Amino acid sequence: MTDFGCDGIYTAQLESLLYSVCEDIRVITLFTRLPAFNIQAAAYLLPAYTPYFPATTIFICVVDPGVGSERPAVLIKADEQWFIGPDNGLFELIKRRASTVKIWHIDVALLQLHGKLALQPSYSFHGRDIFAPLAVALAKNCLPPLQSIEQDYREEGWPDEWPVIIYIDAYGNLISGLRGSAVEKTAALQLKGCRCPRVNTFSEVLQGQPLCYMNANGLLEIAVNGGSAANFFTAKVGDLLSLVTD
Repeated sequence: MTDFGCDGIYTAQLESLLYSVCEDIRVITLFTRLPAFNIQAAAYLLPAYTPYFPATTIFICVVDPGVGSERPAVLIKADEQWFIGPDNGLFELIKRRASTVKIWHIDVALLQLHGKLALQPSYSFHGRDIFAPLAVALAKNCLPPLQSIEQDYREEGWPDEWPVIIYIDAYGNLISGLRGSAVEKTAALQLKGCRCPRVNTFSEVLQGQPLCYMNANGLLEIAVNGGSAANFFTAKVGDLLSLVTD
């Protein structure tokens, strides 16, 4: 799950490393175009899309504008799923919504000492050089001893429900950081002064008209029946939404 983009060399190199050291590994690419550099948007997407994977899935998550800085690499066990990536807020909502959480900051020197990193990590590609090898070691059950931590990076100012567009899909649907279950069913979304009625199906409004609904992953999103909400509203990730009641 990354903001590397659909095309280009970065996803390919990361997956190539995974297969080169663990041929029987099963790799599924869930997101390759998470909003670029937008840690908070990715953080609100992750808990909506990870529950559909098996309990022992290992998620390599890379939205890391601070790559190469002093921010630590982190390994998290949230309930029975594993998450690997930068400790920069990316896993904030995963940790909040899990019943049980264990956290380890990763000592790169320790991984090198135990032969888990084949090369000296680059400053700019920790997804390939640190996170992917760590995932393989975890999958093979051969991690060196790690010390768990009690406290880690927290984003206290981030609300539980975020009325912002956090992702735009291939159809131009505008996915928000609001869970449908946490919002009154009588509430509609408003964007740029236009009220989008909350419905269950696209066909409940006329062709070409906007609507909002709870998507299959539990998040509220704005769509246009038979069209692109992104084009209709000239919308972008980060646009603010408001809740309105009838």
